Amino acid sequence: MTAHAPFVLLALTQDPGNPTDGPADKGQAGGGAESTATQTPGGPAPGQVNPCSDPNTLMMFGLFGLLMYFMILRPEQRRRKEAQKMMSSLQKGDTVVTNGGLHGEIAAINDKTITLKVDTVRMTFDKAAIVRVERDEAAKGDAKK
Repeated sequence: MTAHAPFVLLALTQDPGNPTDGPADKGQAGGGAESTATQTPGGPAPGQVNPCSDPNTLMMFGLFGLLMYFMILRPEQRRRKEAQKMMSSLQKGDTVVTNGGLHGEIAAINDKTITLKVDTVRMTFDKAAIVRVERDEAAKGDAKK
């Protein structure tokens, strides 16, 4: 009795409403052989357009790509250039703010590090930790007045 259990499960999983599903219909004349001859396996039915080759779909992907470029990639490139420009213009004696909120004066500059003087203490930070230069903001504030 247990040897027939897999066949029972297979029979229960087939759709009884579709006559071309079962193995018994393949051998009959006029069965599923004629209906599958006009269809490509995995492709669209005859008379239907493949949705991946539809020109409207391809145009939407192109528009989405342009939208992503102008909304995300281009502003990020602009911010990166501004940060690089700020890093290259750092000078000894500038007052800066780190990404942790620490305000200090630049005491020494190396290739990748900056030594900040805060009161009487000197601390070393990566250049990437600098987010703002105070002298630039003071010059902008004076220009507005």
